[in-house]
Amino acid sequence: FCEQTEELFDHALDLNVKGSFMCCKYAVPGMLERKKGVIVNIASAAGVEGGGGGAAYTCSKHAVIGLTMQITAELGKNGIRANTVCPGLIKTGMVTDLLNNPDFMTAINGTPAGRVGTVEDTTSLILFLASDESSYIHGDTILIDGGLIVA
Repeated sequence: FCEQTEELFDHALDLNVKGSFMCCKYAVPGMLERKKGVIVNIASAAGVEGGGGGAAYTCSKHAVIGLTMQITAELGKNGIRANTVCPGLIKTGMVTDLLNNPDFMTAINGTPAGRVGTVEDTTSLILFLASDESSYIHGDTILIDGGLIVA
């Protein structure tokens, strides 16, 4: 915790929180005009618990969840749905070091899913949330972590 710099904290907030805010800010006027729209923000399993990714990352992902809830509270009655997807460990370049760590992979293999998630796992959930099939899902935070945080 004490080794995290102010620059790292600012970077995480700018990238994750301000980036999500600005994207939503400029997408919402068109949605309001059409009286319909869907926002799917991306946070992380670290956004619903502590211990994953350090203070800057974890705080920023918690903030994205809060942003989504605020959008829902303010704009839901205008036909705009907003939800947050919180991936756990997904096989991307960002986690290569972890995937090469045998101790870490033993822990992952002990999760309910028994594997690392794929980009396709995450995109399938995002596409569902963007579709009319999820029209009653508003302001939710949905983990897609293979049971990692309960393991």
